[in-house]
Amino acid sequence: MPTRRFERAQPVFRWILVAILGLHAAAAFTQAILAGAYLSGSLDAMTMHRLLGGMLTLITMAQAVPALLFWYPGRGPWWPLAVTVVLFPVEGMQVGFGYARDLGLHIPLGVAIIVTVTTMFIWSLRYQPEPRTRP
Repeated sequence: MPTRRFERAQPVFRWILVAILGLHAAAAFTQAILAGAYLSGSLDAMTMHRLLGGMLTLITMAQAVPALLFWYPGRGPWWPLAVTVVLFPVEGMQVGFGYARDLGLHIPLGVAIIVTVTTMFIWSLRYQPEPRTRP
C-alpha cells in the first residue's frame, strides 16, 4: 500500500522541513542584524539586507514542499503547510514595505516573521509523532 510507504518516510520529510526551517530562521535573524548594521552606518549591509529579503521568499517557497509532504502523505500535522502558505505573501509584503521605506510596517512585520519562523523551527525540533495503532 503506497500510503504506508510514505507514512514510514515521515521522519525524512520532517528532517528536511527542520533543515529548511533552520535556514529560514537563520536568514530572518540575519536580516535583523543587517538592518542594525545599516543603522550603524554600513551601506553594504543594506545591499545584503535587500538581497537576503528576496532570498527569504525563495526559502519560503522551498519550505512549502516538505511541509506538504510531511502533512500528506506523511500524515504529520497540517498547520506547518498552512503557516508556510500564509508566510509567502506576508514576506512579499515585507519586501514591498522595505522598498517603500515604510518602516512603521516593515519593522513590526519583520519581528512577526522572525517569531513565527523561529517558533516553527523550535516546534519542528521537538515534534513527536503520535503512536499509530494497527487496524
